[in-house]
Amino acid sequence: MNTIDLKENKNPKETASYLIQEHGIEGAIQEAMESVAAANSVGDYYSLSVWREIRTLLKAKVQEEPKHSSGTGANRL
Repeated sequence: MNTIDLKENKNPKETASYLIQEHGIEGAIQEAMESVAAANSVGDYYSLSVWREIRTLLKAKVQEEPKHSSGTGANRL
């Protein structure tokens, strides 16, 4: 599930970019959603807040990339 330790990297943009590189955009969103659920289930409200921000950034990335995306620069936030 949570492939990135938020204690090491608390920057949501960097974390989102890393997840996209590792899993692609859809996999990154899934990872973020699972991490939101996990943080919520254990009451880790700081991590929950960070993972929600990451999820929001990833979903915004999907919406800003039009269907004609050629793949170049598609992983940048």
